[in-house]
Amino acid sequence: MALIREALEEIAGGWSTYKDLQTVDSSKPIHELVVETLPNILLSKLKDSSYIKVQGSTGLGNITAAPWVATFDTRITRSAAQGYYVVYLYSVDMQSLFLCFGLGATQFNEAFTRKADVYAAMEAARERLFEVVVRHLPNRLNNRLEAGDIDLGATTSNKLHRDYERGNVFSLKYELKNLPSEEELIEDYGAIVSFMRRVVEDPLTPDPLALLKGTTDLASRELKLVSLDFEPRKAKSSGSTGGYGSGYSKNAKIIGDQGELVVLEFERNALRALGRNDLAEKVVHEEAIGNRPGWDITSYDEAGDKKLIEVKSTQSKTMNSLEITRNEWEAARNHRDSYHLYLVTNVLSPKPTIEVLRNPVDYVDSSKLILEPLRFQLDLRSTD
Repeated sequence: MALIREALEEIAGGWSTYKDLQTVDSSKPIHELVVETLPNILLSKLKDSSYIKVQGSTGLGNITAAPWVATFDTRITRSAAQGYYVVYLYSVDMQSLFLCFGLGATQFNEAFTRKADVYAAMEAARERLFEVVVRHLPNRLNNRLEAGDIDLGATTSNKLHRDYERGNVFSLKYELKNLPSEEELIEDYGAIVSFMRRVVEDPLTPDPLALLKGTTDLASRELKLVSLDFEPRKAKSSGSTGGYGSGYSKNAKIIGDQGELVVLEFERNALRALGRNDLAEKVVHEEAIGNRPGWDITSYDEAGDKKLIEVKSTQSKTMNSLEITRNEWEAARNHRDSYHLYLVTNVLSPKPTIEVLRNPVDYVDSSKLILEPLRFQLDLRSTD
């Protein structure tokens, strides 16, 4: 039977030679150990592997400073870039190994420009997460766990590993020359994955975007907005996918709120740039004051004519379709040229894009776009 211990040691022993190749080579035994063998061994050791995905990496293109093997609960994330997960992290000198429960760094790097802000946000997020989940920690690990930053020996050139050091919520440290027994490694791994499952299933655990939002006011970022006029997308190809508007996101409220704040800032700044400070002060965030007229923001053009703006937002780089409510569509029909859809992509990044679709009803009436019913409401009251 394949052993975790042997795989961990073999990776450590052969990494230096593999790293000298500089670019990833999937034909080498070390690559196979990291991306296939060890993930399969770990998966086989779990009593319950439902919702679990195990993935290893030696780098993308260029070989990374040290390899990692992550275990994801797919109800939270399928990627090391987002959410939180369990991961084996090797130190850069391949002398130490950390079994960590930590945060994906990419979500913070995308939201903030300065590294100081990234790290401050990561620290705030992991502290908040730790406070909520500490009650789920298994007793057998409690006295051995270290909370906060870990030391992977990363230098300024090891940017990813410096992020990994800061993303750690808590960890177990092993010395590779003195790894514990196979039985202990299996028990440690099983315990920390079971812990992760309990965290995911706990309704009090904040979701990843709530953790990110809770670290700072994203609206205070120095944004570099890009504005474009709407162009219909290319025809849909078989099997193609794309980002949806905020109505389809598990974290729709956070994404939607950020999109509205981005558009609110954009509209006010645009009017000020035109010398219309009087109109900038009259821009209304309807959603924020509880109004539901069928759009989120009432703004103005240079002449003082109203612009009724419904905001649709996504974290993705593209938005190929969106959900629009009956109330919103009726408002679009009633107001025609005054009604605008603002499509905000990359909404949590420092450089979101706003695409402006004016009079969407005209696009549908002229068959340039298609409006399809995706949901129906069944009224359970009698018609008598």
